[in-house]
Amino acid sequence: MTVIEIEYRDYGAQGEYGLWGKTVARSIVRGWTPEQIAVEVAEMLAELGSHIAPVVIEEVGPTT
Repeated sequence: MTVIEIEYRDYGAQGEYGLWGKTVARSIVRGWTPEQIAVEVAEMLAELGSHIAPVVIEEVGPTT
């Protein structure tokens, strides 16, 4: 599987955005190294706040 995107979700102070939360930002990271992705996530969390949850979106290849 290949990481293609990171979504940053806010679930709200008291869970007011529900089970899935609200996507507040997105980083397209297709082709990046794991080190580059880690730096991107750290920088985004510093910008958005530590209450934001990063969600990794992976591309799944064909199955046989």
